[in-house]
Amino acid sequence: MKASAPGHVATVRHHVIDALTAEQVDQLREIAEAMLGRLDPEGRLIPVYRRPDTVADADAGKDTDADTDADPDAGGGSAGA
Repeated sequence: MKASAPGHVATVRHHVIDALTAEQVDQLREIAEAMLGRLDPEGRLIPVYRRPDTVADADAGKDTDADTDADPDAGGGSAGA
């Protein structure tokens, strides 16, 4: 699963994210967060899913293999951009 993640992320980015305007990406994020709030009202998935743009700041100097394992695009998490 780890080996397929980079290609999967690139494909999703190409076919989904790159097709949207910045405003649409924001809307998609808001929709995904609303869905996750309904699916996980206790916030149990929050430690599993962390947006890639926030991981670098939070994990500066740490091993980030767990972030790859918890890739939401790998089929186990929320939609995110």
